[in-house]
Amino acid sequence: MNYNHTADSTIQLKTIYGKYWDNRSSSFDAEPQHVSQSEAETTAWKNIIARATDGRKPLHVLDVGTGTGFLAFLMAEMG
Repeated sequence: MNYNHTADSTIQLKTIYGKYWDNRSSSFDAEPQHVSQSEAETTAWKNIIARATDGRKPLHVLDVGTGTGFLAFLMAEMG
């Protein structure tokens, strides 16, 4: 296999991935595994978070490249 990457091949890859995510980004968060599907599911996630954090508030959460941010937004909503 040839792993000889050049600046041109890097630019080409960035262009390909950029176009892919430009097209996917508008619907990505709507996929079932990326958002809560019901109020019951949201409540279940909140209960899990509350148990995992012993209900402590405020918490400082760093969300770095973890996907859609569903859990981070939920924790921010919880305070």
